[in-house]
Amino acid sequence: NMDIERVDAGLPPLDDLMTTLLWDRNHERPLCLELGELVTEAQNLFSAAGGNTEIALTSIIWYLAGNPHIVRRLRAELADALSPQTDPSALISYDLVKNLPYLRACIDEGLRLRPSIRGGLPRVVPKGGMMVSGEWLDEGTTVSVSTYTVHRDPDIFGADPERYIPERWLQPDARDMQRGFLAFSQGGRGCLGRNIAYFQMQLVIAALAWRYDFALREDGWELEVMETFSAHTVSLPVVVTRRE
Repeated sequence: NMDIERVDAGLPPLDDLMTTLLWDRNHERPLCLELGELVTEAQNLFSAAGGNTEIALTSIIWYLAGNPHIVRRLRAELADALSPQTDPSALISYDLVKNLPYLRACIDEGLRLRPSIRGGLPRVVPKGGMMVSGEWLDEGTTVSVSTYTVHRDPDIFGADPERYIPERWLQPDARDMQRGFLAFSQGGRGCLGRNIAYFQMQLVIAALAWRYDFALREDGWELEVMETFSAHTVSLPVVVTRRE
């Protein structure tokens, strides 16, 4: 183990993603997780920060490419936020874009309409059965919540739930929509990669919208999905040009 060798040599552990699985927060005590736990946690981390984020980004870029008026509003927000960064060729600072409401709305609206995982994880009703939302469920019943379906409920997300409208997330009652927003699931078993996924999506979408023009090669082209556990997209053909 490279980290053990570094510590034995009087050097600090590597400060990378895997370090969080090997050491406590202060890098003082090894966690000593079993190999099976390490493999499972690593798989979760890289899946959450990789494959499912790739799916989400592809869908969001598809929506933006087909809605230039939304890109124009997003660029207006970015113009104000990025004004302190004087070097246009430098990497965009996360601190400048992490709290932009319309950028976040563009991302959440894409996640709402095309969540990377469309079906909820199955759960088994415990012994004795239980009442759920006014319905009695016998013990042993397998239950799940369809993210795809809930995200299209007009009682939660308002009018035109099939349309990509980031502005719905800027309304005064947008906080109420969070109760039905299941892109990362909810509660203590929610996606552990949520924060790093938002980190990546905010930086990538901000950089693309600010530095490039992109459009669909065919108007009205539909992005198809090959659904397994995750809703993998097909290739996205877009025309990309550098903005002056």
